[in-house]
Amino acid sequence: MFFQNYALYPHLSVYSNITFPLKNDNNWKEKTYMKKVKAQMEIDILYLEDLNVKKEELDQLKDSFFRWKFIKNELEYQNSFLYAKLSKELEKSTFRIQTRIS
Repeated sequence: MFFQNYALYPHLSVYSNITFPLKNDNNWKEKTYMKKVKAQMEIDILYLEDLNVKKEELDQLKDSFFRWKFIKNELEYQNSFLYAKLSKELEKSTFRIQTRIS
């Protein structure tokens, strides 16, 4: 008998191993995308450090990433509010049309 790590599943791909615990969450696609983008940015930063890029420029890149993430979340919140408002109006208008037809 051998020890198997329960966090990693050998029959799944790397992406599937990352997304497996997140699939119980409603926003798992967004979270996996953000993890992927963050990992890609960290790889890019390591690459830039190897090229001897200034620390100020690296900090500026990190700040712009986190600002982008905040703006993206704010826009998604506003869009979800707008979607809820439009769906309520659509329900009201379809109800009016159905009552006129009947």
